[in-house]
Amino acid sequence: MKKVSPKISQEPQHTKGSRIEMSVSKENQLKELVQVTADPSIIPTGQQDTLLTHFDELTKEFPYNAALWASYIKLKIYKIEQEGKGELVLVSPELEKIIGKSIQHCNSFEIWFQYLRYVKLKNNIVVNGKDARNIIIEAYNAIWNKCFSKDMETDVGYEFIHDYLKFLNEWQPQDKYEKHEKSQHIRKVYCQSFSFPIKNIEKVWAEYNNWEQALDPIKCRKQISQVSGEYMKSRGLFIEWQTKMSKHCNSQGSIIPTLQYYLDWIEWEKEKQLAEVEARCDYIYKQALQKMMFQEEKAWYCYSLSQVQFEKKISILEGALACLPESLALTIYLSELYEKHDKNLYIEKIKEIFEKLIANHDLEKEKGLVSNIYITYMNTMNRIEGLSGSRKVFNKIRLLKDKLDYRVFFENAYIEYRADSKSVTPAKVLELGLKYHTINNCDYVHDYLSFLMTTNQPLNMIKTVFENYDDKLNTSVLDTPQITEKNKGIYKLMIEFELRTNDGNIDNILKLQAKYKSKFNASELELFDIFKETRTENLKITKSKTSLGTAQDDNKLNNFDNILNSMASNQSTVLPPESQLSKDPLQVGSSTAQPGEENPFIELPPELADMLFKLPKSVFFPDEVLKPEMLCKFLRDINIDSITTEE
Repeated sequence: MKKVSPKISQEPQHTKGSRIEMSVSKENQLKELVQVTADPSIIPTGQQDTLLTHFDELTKEFPYNAALWASYIKLKIYKIEQEGKGELVLVSPELEKIIGKSIQHCNSFEIWFQYLRYVKLKNNIVVNGKDARNIIIEAYNAIWNKCFSKDMETDVGYEFIHDYLKFLNEWQPQDKYEKHEKSQHIRKVYCQSFSFPIKNIEKVWAEYNNWEQALDPIKCRKQISQVSGEYMKSRGLFIEWQTKMSKHCNSQGSIIPTLQYYLDWIEWEKEKQLAEVEARCDYIYKQALQKMMFQEEKAWYCYSLSQVQFEKKISILEGALACLPESLALTIYLSELYEKHDKNLYIEKIKEIFEKLIANHDLEKEKGLVSNIYITYMNTMNRIEGLSGSRKVFNKIRLLKDKLDYRVFFENAYIEYRADSKSVTPAKVLELGLKYHTINNCDYVHDYLSFLMTTNQPLNMIKTVFENYDDKLNTSVLDTPQITEKNKGIYKLMIEFELRTNDGNIDNILKLQAKYKSKFNASELELFDIFKETRTENLKITKSKTSLGTAQDDNKLNNFDNILNSMASNQSTVLPPESQLSKDPLQVGSSTAQPGEENPFIELPPELADMLFKLPKSVFFPDEVLKPEMLCKFLRDINIDSITTEE
């Protein structure tokens, strides 16, 4: 037969695209390689060594791909057979190492069948007789324990039983002892099949009954009755599993192998606690990876999370990033594992995986995602090395100028601020960012001003930023309502700030309103809406998404601010009852009293409410001046009627 040279496509030349495009390309490339090497006999001898080298490289890169390992071992065995023609026993230590590596990462019938094939080549029954047969039986049992006993979803297990029985039936006993030994081995194969739930268990049971009857019609009932209990239990478990998994089947009754299907299967295994439950779950995870290793990062994450040993977790995640090299989530997970285990030892590894992740993305097409990577990278290095670490990453960001989202500058500013709240570095960082993100970038200016206000920067710095923005603002280029509204928001922010800062000036406020009217050609009605919004409604300074304090502190301040805000729009104000304050003094409730019931909330006279409303917001003070919970308790405990008199 003429040998046809298989054509294997090279890595496609393209610019970096999305994660899906790159992963599909790799997956298709490996599938093509497996397909063209399915029949080693048609591969020219000159190409076999090249392909084996290619397989060796790919299995190092994708160690959890069972089909790749199986094809590699299959081609290696074929080459050994061709080189050892005429020899009755074939031995290859190199192949044994390859098989050993494969079963460390995969648990697949594809690999185990190739392993069995090699064991039979190495142990020729004609030459070594009983010893060879026993070694082959041990190989079958190894496959039985490692793989077959864990499988419940495929028909391959049924084929494996038949292959095992076929091997035993080919045994030609030399005496009665060997005949009895052969029968015992066959009976053991059948009986062990009933000790756990497997697919086609009813077929195996029927075949076993027929075999016992053919072997000894008189004693068969006794033999069958000894295992019938186990069979019924395992059969019941398989039916239960099948019922639970039925929701993952299509209209033809075939299972759709989604991640949720495998997770439901694992949940069932943990619930039933069958023998070797951890090994059974590990087998299921590995089957899930064979179906979705190039698509589903969650499958890799869940598998790694299920492991206990650090080295195993790392191995899984390294395999994951080979299949999904653009995954930010998996990169962060791997980085955090290194950091938790020994951040000083693995510092270079952490840097390497982030740099590799950045290189795997197209900055022009994925600006937002690459910005997120740099933000995560910067925070990670800040945790490990402190400011020196984050500054090294920020130096790389500076070189990219406006190619990244402006968020990276704010993230660095907050890192610097948390390290030293009195430092001028945060403001300088944002000033630098303003050069790269033009003055007409209203989002940047708005967040810049918000940062300066919430971090209590000098008033002249805040006004300088606003005035520079105001001088260069060209309303003629505000071509969309959205941009116009964003620029209006900056003026509103400044008006609110002037209203509530100690250095505020009514003349400045009026000037801002006049500029607003001039810049945006605002009508009297719009001016009234702004007046009402800034004086009576919108009393919160906009904060950046990154909190300066804890979330709990922010919630407490916000809740107390809600009390003050409600005072501006109501003639009388209610405070929550003491029972609610005892749980959280700043948790604001609402009146739940039904008609005829006593309202547990107390009312404040308009004058007192107005006084409280005029208190400055807590964000304007670096230190706690007034404790909101103590004020609430004080107002509740005093007799308001005794200190209020009518004019």
